Amino acid sequence: MKKLKIENGIRKVVNVPKDRYKGVKNINKGYETMTELHLQDGFLEIIKPTLTEFQRLDTNLNNGFIDEENGTFTYGVIKLPIPTDEELEIEQENDATTIQEQVYAGQQFYNKIKRRLLRKLEKGNLTQNQFDKLYTPFRLALNWCNSGDFDLALIEFNKIEVFNNNKLEKIRLKVYEELISL
Repeated sequence: MKKLKIENGIRKVVNVPKDRYKGVKNINKGYETMTELHLQDGFLEIIKPTLTEFQRLDTNLNNGFIDEENGTFTYGVIKLPIPTDEELEIEQENDATTIQEQVYAGQQFYNKIKRRLLRKLEKGNLTQNQFDKLYTPFRLALNWCNSGDFDLALIEFNKIEVFNNNKLEKIRLKVYEELISL
């Protein structure tokens, strides 16, 4: 149990002794449970205030508030600057641009893989059966690329079973390497 203790004018967060303190030994399961003695001995209960999104806990113990009557120490709070409407608008525009770029990159990747597989089918490097074995699970995974969600695309792609056919497995691994590089 952590409490605040002031020793020689210095505030410190300390562990309350479990078994003895100032001669009190193993009374009702130890000193730690003797909360009525804690205040007498200078141990203060620590309170961390609830923070908003524009506040941060001030961990400098000298900035906290001591309530001797209630035996508590409350950490201070640092106020963070609240962004203006203009700053929030710029942030939202930047987020939207990033999302549009991700969606575009995902669509480009999806189309590139689809074209590559169709070319292999047209050139006879893949049979229709092999194409179907590849394209069906790829489509499920790569559809997430169309929405710009590469994390979900990777999750779906990882569900694709390893192919027994070396040619198909090589293609699967190449697509996977390209996907994780996005």
